Amino acid sequence: MVQPDEFEVWYTTEDFRDTFNRTGRMVFTVDALAHALFVTGRAPQDQAVYGWTSVYEWLHRVALIPAYIRRAPTGRLTRSDLARDLDRSEKVALSYTLGQAMTGVFSQQTVSVRFLMHVDRYAARSASGSPPTPASALTSSGRDRPAVGSSPRPRGGPGTLMTN
Repeated sequence: MVQPDEFEVWYTTEDFRDTFNRTGRMVFTVDALAHALFVTGRAPQDQAVYGWTSVYEWLHRVALIPAYIRRAPTGRLTRSDLARDLDRSEKVALSYTLGQAMTGVFSQQTVSVRFLMHVDRYAARSASGSPPTPASALTSSGRDRPAVGSSPRPRGGPGTLMTN
């Protein structure tokens, strides 16, 4: 049973090692979702690099929760009436942002990856200067968990875990 301030999301995964549970249940708080909305995709040192502009971005992203997200009595995350009434391009933007945040929550809770970063943004900072290839996505870098992050796919397709 989820608590009144928690969301429940059931997930199905693809393209993970056979030892990884293919289906599961995540329970997380509004605070965890708000945190993921802002930090997912950024290196920790880049989360507030723009000063007050970063604060306004945080306000913008966190405001998505009361505007567009509701909690069903069972804990299920659902859309608000306003979210259902958005035009197509606004729905796409909301879907992308929430997908990125949910990937952050999933990666932290389920795969124990604390910081997800956009591969294309940070590849230039890596030793090789290029993102990992899909073939390296299922290899280990001395650990049994990914080191760079994961990528949500539209319409529930497979996610790809990347390692460095």
